[in-house]
Amino acid sequence: RLVNSGYNKPALITSAIGAVILFVICGYFTVFGANSNIVKKLTYAKDAEEIFMEVYESYTAGNVGGENNAEYFSSEKLFGTSLVSQNGFGVFTDGTFTYTVSENKIIPHSGLDVNRTAGNDILPPENTKFVDFIQGEDYVAAVFTGTECGFVKLQKGEIVFTAIQDGSLCDYSVNDGEISFGSVYTPHYTHNFNASDINEYCPRLGKNEKTPVTAENIALGNSSGCSFAVWGKYSLADGSVISAKAAIGNPVYAGADGICALNFRDKEENEFGRIIKLADEITSVKTDKITLGASGNGVSAFLTGNQIIVLDENLEEKCILQNFAQTPSGMKFEDKVLLLNGGDGIFSAVNCADAANPALLETQKENGVVIGDKAVLFNVDDKIEARLMTLENGEAKQTAVYEKQLAAEEMPTVELGNAEQMAINGENCAFSYRYFDGVSVVSVCAVFGNETSELTLYDDRTGYSAVFAFENKLIAVSSKGAETVFE
Repeated sequence: RLVNSGYNKPALITSAIGAVILFVICGYFTVFGANSNIVKKLTYAKDAEEIFMEVYESYTAGNVGGENNAEYFSSEKLFGTSLVSQNGFGVFTDGTFTYTVSENKIIPHSGLDVNRTAGNDILPPENTKFVDFIQGEDYVAAVFTGTECGFVKLQKGEIVFTAIQDGSLCDYSVNDGEISFGSVYTPHYTHNFNASDINEYCPRLGKNEKTPVTAENIALGNSSGCSFAVWGKYSLADGSVISAKAAIGNPVYAGADGICALNFRDKEENEFGRIIKLADEITSVKTDKITLGASGNGVSAFLTGNQIIVLDENLEEKCILQNFAQTPSGMKFEDKVLLLNGGDGIFSAVNCADAANPALLETQKENGVVIGDKAVLFNVDDKIEARLMTLENGEAKQTAVYEKQLAAEEMPTVELGNAEQMAINGENCAFSYRYFDGVSVVSVCAVFGNETSELTLYDDRTGYSAVFAFENKLIAVSSKGAETVFE
């Protein structure tokens, strides 16, 4: 029986790995050769007792793990070669109800007028926050993370169901009506239990109510920790669990594609890392200790000390990146571009489409909103400029532009709306801004694309508080109510 009067997680620090291909982030790279370090030694548990024994041995040895996991982070969105800073999430609709959203709550509105609420506010599960939103054809899904992660599906102003998974979110992806989550979970071992009490030590997930991942789907970790990398796949339609697997040990990262990274100890207490692909047969790659991870679209990357190892979908090592401008505090892939995050946001982007020959992507930072394969980018230095952009084969192309020149004394007073006041519908964009003309506060909703027009309010109590797309229309909301600005 496992006995403990308190909860204590020992600190574990990670370090480095030998170079194969040296890629210098400042703009050039040198090829040293190729290598493969794939091993297949990890196995799934036969029963819950095997999991329990790993928990017991790891915990009594002080090897809990899971405290240095690579948590999901929001940052600039990559659009072509632009890193777009977006303020807020936007306004969403299921075709009947409209939703204004934030990290802490979702407010449903019946119809199009977001000045009037309908029903109760929708809150994330306790000790979590909303981090992203998915616009479906007739639903809205809200992704959350904290002590647990998952998504809430909304229709007609109410929660249809909640898919919940133990652990803090590392990564998620949406594909063909399915949504997958990778999380890192440390059970709170605070009282006595035995091998039959699987709820106490196995990770759980499910629709509305969590149930343990079966032992036969949990990879053993050789008593190197009693935390878990968890991977769950769910139906967006009904929230049912399509697949669920986990790995026990000292996890650093869990990807939405079933690729995860854990640190282990050998008999001499030396720590090393393993990159693991959870599938019917477990494939793993031994490395030095790992501190960060990222994966997706058939490529993965892991920080070991001062360098990053890049692998393909088969976990074949392809290259090493190093000589960064700063040590990354976070990493993620957008498509096959690896984004390195630091104290001031994304500081480097590496195109890993050809993982053996990565290329530094020259990027520029912009303000705006990204919606699928379209974006609107803003500049208000010497005039108000908005550019509507479309992605074509990965390249951002300008399809329309809005420009307005104000008086020199008016420009410093310009305030652009946030994501809730910007919307794209087809080839048209609407956004709001306001400024002081010396007499009044002028609120403007500008429409540009196939057509160009402006709506103007003077000293309005709210200005244009929301702009959003609905069916084939663009809707603007002010204190006067909802108004169609384009159809």
